[in-house]
Amino acid sequence: MKIFLLALSLLPWISYSNEVFSDKAVFRVAEEIIFLSDLKEIGRNLEKIRCLKTDGLMLNLLELDKKSQKKIPDFQNFDFKDQSNKDFIQKIILFKKAGQFIDTQNVVFDPGLKSQIENDSCIKMKYSDWSKDLKRFFDLEIYTQKRYLAAKGRKEKKSDESLMASAKLFLASLSQKINHYVFY
Repeated sequence: MKIFLLALSLLPWISYSNEVFSDKAVFRVAEEIIFLSDLKEIGRNLEKIRCLKTDGLMLNLLELDKKSQKKIPDFQNFDFKDQSNKDFIQKIILFKKAGQFIDTQNVVFDPGLKSQIENDSCIKMKYSDWSKDLKRFFDLEIYTQKRYLAAKGRKEKKSDESLMASAKLFLASLSQKINHYVFY
């Protein structure tokens, strides 16, 4: 009887022995911990965003556009000692900090724009199925365009360079206000 009970108690360990999962914490922003598997998802989302046929302000500000970041790193063989990978992670940390900020704002995402993006060949999914990061990115894009490009539309005498400088200062202030910690 004791052997039978011992076998029953070991059954969960035996049945799960083939299910091994390993992940590595990379950084923390505020209370959100980002793992290597999360970076893979963020990379997939960035590829979708970079595929869109619009000139987004946030990609440029975060230096994640194709001109600044030629390609998204391969997370299968991610080397934490490589400086370009460290630079990429710093960009993602800034994106996550901006995402933390945008969650506190009342950004209204126009339903027409949602459906236009849903139907784009790069996204191909309903808004309700988008990841939190994808939604945050578009909320950030709307927020920054309203805040910085609207001033340009009002025919103020600010140049594109000064508007970009103002937007970068905004991101730098967010970077200082929101805590982060890198684990590598």
